[in-house]
Parts: sequence; structure tokens; C-alpha cells
Amino acid sequence: MRFYRLSILILLSILLTGCGPSGEEKNIQTVIRKYNNNLPIALESQNTTILEGLATEKELGRVLIFTSVMKKENKIVQAKMEKLEFVDINIEKVVEKGTKPRNPLDIGGLPKAKAKTKEVWSFQYLDVNTKKPLDKVQKLKYDATFTLVKQNDQWLVHSIEFKEELVQ
Repeated sequence: MRFYRLSILILLSILLTGCGPSGEEKNIQTVIRKYNNNLPIALESQNTTILEGLATEKELGRVLIFTSVMKKENKIVQAKMEKLEFVDINIEKVVEKGTKPRNPLDIGGLPKAKAKTKEVWSFQYLDVNTKKPLDKVQKLKYDATFTLVKQNDQWLVHSIEFKEELVQ
């Protein structure tokens, strides 16, 4: 009987410890959370430096273009993430030098990952000078796919693809 209980406890501990995200998956989740927490600050301040260390130059450039367009229109975006759910994380193996990349997302042989999320954001456009609202607060639901690359042992957001839906 004692052996039976011990066997059950060992089996349960193996099953329970295998259910959570791996260390790399936790690192990816942390980077995405930090990126999403800092993105509203970058959008409102129209300064992307807060995203450095969380995103590649490519992604920083995308955010910079967006904030530049808003600046020309005398607007800023005030945004708040209300919900973030991780749906799937897929970490791809490094492509060895001298071999043909297996897919078009190969980024110079760097380790990469894709993370799928479901997010809800509220946002509002404000006048850049007076900070007065230019419209009412809107809520959007996003199904997002983050592509991350690992540079110098740090996961960075490289690109984001998303589908958005206005929430009533």
C-alpha cells in the first residue's frame, strides 16, 4: 500500500510540473508583458526608447513610424491593456550555418519563437498639445502573433501580426 501511494505521488508530481510553461516560455511571456506595459508609454510620449531592450530595431521602427504619423496629425494615443492571455508559444530551433532556412521567417539563424495571444485594449486619441480627448474611449480585441528573436541571450519582439475587432 505504501509503495502504491508513493507511486501515485511521484506520478502526480511529474504530471503537475510538466503542465506549466518552460523557462524559455516564461522568459518570452515576460518580454511580451513588459513590451505591452511599455507600449502605451511609448505611444503617449511619442518616444520609443522605453521599448529598447524589448524589441528589435525593426519593431522599434514600426512603432516610431506610427508615432510620427500621430505627431503630424497633432494626436497622441492613450492606451491601456485590459487583458492578456497567452494561447500558444512555439520556440523554433536554430538553423545551422550552411543549411537552407526551413521557413521564410528565418532571421539570420537566430533562435526565434512565435507567441499567440488574445488581448483587450482600450484607447483614445488626445490632442498632442492640450491632452484633451478627440474622441471617446474605444475597446479593441486583438488576436496577436508575436515573432521574437533571441539576441545576446535576450528575447526581443521582432514583429507583431494581429487581427482586431471592436468591442461594443
